[in-house]
Amino acid sequence: MNRKLTSPLADLHFPPTEDGQQNLLAENIPYGRIEVTGNAVIDAMFQAIGTIDDSPELQARLQSRFDFIDPDKRIVLATGHRRESFDGGLERVRRVLGEIAARRDFVALYPVHHNLYVQGSVNKILHECDNVHLIPPLDNLDFLYLMRRAHIIVIDAGGIQEEVPSLGKPVLVARDTTERAEAVKTGTVDLVGTDIEKLRHRLNALLDDDAICQKLARAHNPYGNGRASKRNVKRLRHEYI
Repeated sequence: MNRKLTSPLADLHFPPTEDGQQNLLAENIPYGRIEVTGNAVIDAMFQAIGTIDDSPELQARLQSRFDFIDPDKRIVLATGHRRESFDGGLERVRRVLGEIAARRDFVALYPVHHNLYVQGSVNKILHECDNVHLIPPLDNLDFLYLMRRAHIIVIDAGGIQEEVPSLGKPVLVARDTTERAEAVKTGTVDLVGTDIEKLRHRLNALLDDDAICQKLARAHNPYGNGRASKRNVKRLRHEYI
């Protein structure tokens, strides 16, 4: 709603994708006022990666914080909190994660959202799984550090669907629908929903078949390459300076 209210008032529009541009054109926004730039969230992620890589002290802190992770095991990073899945979807996802954890050839990390319903559900289903580590919500650098170390990421979050493909990680989206339609079309994410059988099958397939894992991990990211901010600034200078 906010976007629809704001668009008629704006002089310039910087949609992240061609699909976003088409949506604006369908709303009678003039073509000349639209510049497809990518999403600046990718720029921010690469900037944060640079912060980590340029600081041995920060790297040491991050490694120390997660030194409980077995370095010889692959990591499945999972999280979920969307209210649309409060009808049982979150419980099904966690039940599958608990079942898969019995394989013992990977370790699962689950940052637990502050929402009381989410905390209760997670603790009820996963607290006795010694191969699943329930950890507090993470700040941006901590979560980015784990995303880079992860082998597979299972999420229901929105923005992460745009970030993770640039890290070359396979992403399973545990939702029935997603507003990131471009990610599904280009194959950067796998929209698996919350069906137990489908999620169990896809997780096992990614853990067992490296070719499947690499195919999903190498898909093109439709949301940008980390240059959105520069494109925005270039257009703004052209228009106003």
